[in-house]
Amino acid sequence: MLLAAVLSLFLPGEGLAFSVAADSGEVCHMEFVEGGVRMEINRRATLALQDSLLRDLGFAGAASLDSFWRAGGREMTGKDGWELVKLNQHLFAFQKSMEKFSEGISKIHSSFFLMDEDWLGYGEGLDYTFYPKAVYGVNSFKRPTITTLTNGQTRIYLPDYLKARQVLLSGSFNSWATQGEPLTRTDSGWVANVNLSPGKHLYKFIVDGQWLTDENNLLKEADGHGGFNSVYFRTNVRFYLPEHFDAKKAFVAGSFNGWDEKELAMERWLGGWILDMYVQEGVHTYKFKADKEWLLDPNNKMARADGQGNTNNVLSIGKPVTLFLKGFENAREVILAGSFNDWNDRELRMERSEGGWTTAYVVPAGNHLYKLIVDGVWTVDPANPHRDGSGDFTNNVLVVEPNHRFRLYGNLKANDVKVSGTFNNWSESGYTMARDEAGWYIDVALTPGKHRYKFIVDGQWIVDPDNPLWEENEHGTGNSVLWIEVATAGK
Repeated sequence: MLLAAVLSLFLPGEGLAFSVAADSGEVCHMEFVEGGVRMEINRRATLALQDSLLRDLGFAGAASLDSFWRAGGREMTGKDGWELVKLNQHLFAFQKSMEKFSEGISKIHSSFFLMDEDWLGYGEGLDYTFYPKAVYGVNSFKRPTITTLTNGQTRIYLPDYLKARQVLLSGSFNSWATQGEPLTRTDSGWVANVNLSPGKHLYKFIVDGQWLTDENNLLKEADGHGGFNSVYFRTNVRFYLPEHFDAKKAFVAGSFNGWDEKELAMERWLGGWILDMYVQEGVHTYKFKADKEWLLDPNNKMARADGQGNTNNVLSIGKPVTLFLKGFENAREVILAGSFNDWNDRELRMERSEGGWTTAYVVPAGNHLYKLIVDGVWTVDPANPHRDGSGDFTNNVLVVEPNHRFRLYGNLKANDVKVSGTFNNWSESGYTMARDEAGWYIDVALTPGKHRYKFIVDGQWIVDPDNPLWEENEHGTGNSVLWIEVATAGK
């Protein structure tokens, strides 16, 4: 509710703006413009955030920006007066005139106002940032203080502070421990060897009880308490472009960074150009750019057309997931599309197999939405009872590497039971649960930390009767609370 209070103190006018940013860059931007308010949403926003934003803008039937893209922007006005005024492949802009804000300016968008300390990072002034799981990342150091050892461990080094009695390392990888085994003193500083899995890690040093960021690390983000955490990416990909010695600059661009051709600069290295970075599990497309020339990776034979006249390299990270569609034996063609491949309706053509259709694709751990295109018709998977959305915007839910089962016992006479919470941004449609002899269930993949949730039984929202953990909400109806433990780093 912090931003709601802030907004209520200001009269609308040009120059006041709020942004939601992800590790891949800004994904949502709201600002006051002449005569109204403008909201810009990037397709890099998570589907849960897209769903929440679109519902709050009055487009209740549209679960994601992809629905507007497929419709060619024909649904132009939401029920609350927001209009779709601009769209391209990556950016969608909505605008609403000031006189249409019947509830006042403090009701512009609930997703900005309901963020709490679990998700909100802030620095000076009105800079509020939402941090979802990192899609990609590149390190930046004034002086290299973190290295990967030959045994796979990560060595973290703090120079100087030789008069300190004790130095501890605390971060997201050890649950921000304030006690434990201290760093080892050397002739020039302190070192610790830790097990880090590929991805984004936050950390600080505790020097004789004083919390310090890594002054040699240029990457930092707000810690939610008026300070900052240092950010380190355990890399898992090395991009290498050989030769091109005459080029002044070289970059990597791909689906993971929205094809921003000037963001990921490569460095000269031996016989060419190099960039080490983290890219999350999944299938990505990319290309190199040396000065003004776009180039395929000569060391990667995997390439495919994008349907727009271009050919790009393909990068697959992780283990393929085999997906099977039962039935539809008489179909001529079946294509799989989902949030995991940016709803590409031409890429994943399934192959006929005994009793149906199948394909293998690298899908990262998490909760994903998908649909089938059977002979040109978008179709839900009838064998999968877990769904999200409603009407024409109903999608199936695909869960990779689930780590929690939501279970509601009894209620066997109910026709429809769903679960909704912070893990899917309180989607009004929720995730449809399946029925068995004991009640209702669904397996989901939840990030470590605190989650709030409720069940929706035939349209009625209820707390979990078998979970004693709950907390009050702004409606006075309570939410059930669930904690998922942080996995041990490196395992």
